Formats: sequence, C-alpha cells, structure tokens
Amino acid sequence: MKIIDLSIPIEDGLPSDPPIQIPKIQYCNHKDTAEQMAGFFKGCTVEDLPEGNGWGEDPAWVPLPEPMGMPPTTITPP
Repeated sequence: MKIIDLSIPIEDGLPSDPPIQIPKIQYCNHKDTAEQMAGFFKGCTVEDLPEGNGWGEDPAWVPLPEPMGMPPTTITPP
C-alpha cells in the first residue's frame, strides 16, 4: 500500500477550503510571555527569569463550522 502525505504546515492565514476554516496563529516571543510565566510561580517576578524571558508559544486555532442555528464556535488558546 502506498501512502501519500497531503498535509502541509499550518501558517497564519493559510488559504484553506472553505475560507471560514483559515487557521489563526498568534506568535509570541519570550519577552511577550515573561509576565504570564512569572505569574504561574508564586513570588516570581520577570527579573527572576533567565534574561527576563518567559516561554515561547504560538497558540493556533481553527474556526469550526457551525451547525445550522448554532452560534459560531472556535478552538481558542487558553
């Protein structure tokens, strides 16, 4: 059996079919998330983090099709 990989990397605004399902990616660098990361650790400040850096994250979500009569639904980052 021959397997053909039709997948493509997810990119922000990547054209897809149908257009309502175009992925959305929010790019965050380590400085952007430093306050958030410090808040996860009691008593931690941004100055306590190595070079003031938080974690890098790129939350992605794809709008889901809505059933008839239902409000729009999306998978969103926490």
